[in-house]
Amino acid sequence: DLTQEEINKYKCLHHTENKIIALLKGPGCHLLEGSRGVGKSMLMRIVEIDLDNSLTTNNILSIYVNFKSSPLLENDRFDNKYNSFKIWTIAKILHEFTKKLYKLKIANNTIFEPYSTIFRINQSISFENYLDKKIIDLQKLALTDMPDKRKALEAEIGEDFVSTLNNVEIITNTIKSIIQKTAIINRIIFLFDEAAHAFIPEQQKIFFNIVKLLHCDRISLKIAVYPGITNYGTNFEYGQDAIPIPIQRNDMYSNSSRQENITLFRNLLQKRLGNNKKLIKLFLHD
Repeated sequence: DLTQEEINKYKCLHHTENKIIALLKGPGCHLLEGSRGVGKSMLMRIVEIDLDNSLTTNNILSIYVNFKSSPLLENDRFDNKYNSFKIWTIAKILHEFTKKLYKLKIANNTIFEPYSTIFRINQSISFENYLDKKIIDLQKLALTDMPDKRKALEAEIGEDFVSTLNNVEIITNTIKSIIQKTAIINRIIFLFDEAAHAFIPEQQKIFFNIVKLLHCDRISLKIAVYPGITNYGTNFEYGQDAIPIPIQRNDMYSNSSRQENITLFRNLLQKRLGNNKKLIKLFLHD
């Protein structure tokens, strides 16, 4: 994965990609639709970097969440009542949101009062570490078959925690309450990456039901998906609950598009070659 510095150094955008970035920064719920390797992740990372740099003026907090390391939670149930994958997904979203607040030094005890209320714990703890521990324990639970070990892990995670996260409306309202307690954030944007790739079809249905319930006036959602094969389930309406943004590359259909592609790739190559005069002469001679 490229670092933030590398992305800033090597990014080279087509004018159509700049339009997509503008949509990703805007309100609402969008599906960034494209096949593997067309640049969905890179566009999301660029959006996050841009919004981080303009937070004090635009008052928009962006949170990039990558699900590529999703564990195998497909058939696990907490205490035979709660879907472990759903709880893990919501916990990961909350964790990335919390981590970003700490990273940007927005976090303080007053801001996290809503966490203390819903989780019934002391405000003095690190909520980032608290959520990280719960995520790890949920992953361990999914890999444990022995009844005694499962009971111990379930006791460690806590049914109160799981039942709270099972209610997406509570989590949505909690995030909104935290936003309202900050002096700098008016809206947040979650950038969800690799969900369509990492999750099996049944998990995708659960995930998009979470997306539908999480989206509101203060919470915008942008999700990278594959065209035609993503399973949205029966409750999520494609085109209504989220507007698709197709990534369409400029192919060689006209002289103008060919020239645009030539210019784009020459600029990209120039950035990659840097100041190496020998390689510049080899690759970029007229």
